[in-house]
Amino acid sequence: MSQLRISVWPGTPVEVPAVPSVETAEVNVPGILDLVPGGPDRQLPPEFFLRELFELGLDDESLADACSAVGLLCPQDTKYVEVLPYVSWADFDLLPSDPREAPPSSTLYAEMARLTVRVARALVDHWAVHTSTMRRKQAAIVHAWRLRGFNQPESVEEAWTLWSDYLNAALRPFHVRVSTGQGTAHAVVPTVYSCVALQLANAVNDGLPPHECANETCQRRFIRQSGDSGTQHVRSRGVIYCSMSCARAQNNREYRRRQRKKGPKA
Repeated sequence: MSQLRISVWPGTPVEVPAVPSVETAEVNVPGILDLVPGGPDRQLPPEFFLRELFELGLDDESLADACSAVGLLCPQDTKYVEVLPYVSWADFDLLPSDPREAPPSSTLYAEMARLTVRVARALVDHWAVHTSTMRRKQAAIVHAWRLRGFNQPESVEEAWTLWSDYLNAALRPFHVRVSTGQGTAHAVVPTVYSCVALQLANAVNDGLPPHECANETCQRRFIRQSGDSGTQHVRSRGVIYCSMSCARAQNNREYRRRQRKKGPKA
């Protein structure tokens, strides 16, 4: 595949909106999350798409906890298949066979939320590989989707079609789109998934590749280093730790190793 250039329209970062809050989320029946909406809308952390997204558990209880912590993960009704263009209503075992019998607004099927998180992670993985300096990058892009449990893509061209179609579908509520020369798309309202897509599109627009934290017990991806209070530092280049606490932890670890090598004082 020739050198690919990603274009983002409108060409400037777009503010990420707050996500509808979920007051409580419980699993009373396996596979079904019972939601009680309420409270003020919540703003995702600035680099949620690189950090917290990859810490979400995928079992029913963990997905319910995620809804309570960060808000509605994905659409609950037939609009879901507009957000995920390669998914059909019939793909989900627990859903009514007739899409007109969509679940009530208080219900979210865990299967839908689980797939949404997997797609979001694959989108970010794909972009992270593309911006990396690794060899055999095209094969790694295809493998990024396989690692998230997808049978597709078969080629890097197909991978870029998936990437642009999924991302554009999620970005449609914000009137933002990406162009790679591959694919088309459609979508709906702001949810955690849509806001993750917007954070990713903003990062693509900024042209800043993610780093991997040099703290050996962390290794999370990040773009800008965060301070102790959770605020972001402006620096995005020349930093190797995702936070000041990670920098201190690794520096202390290395100091202790040096001290052990010196041995006890005489």
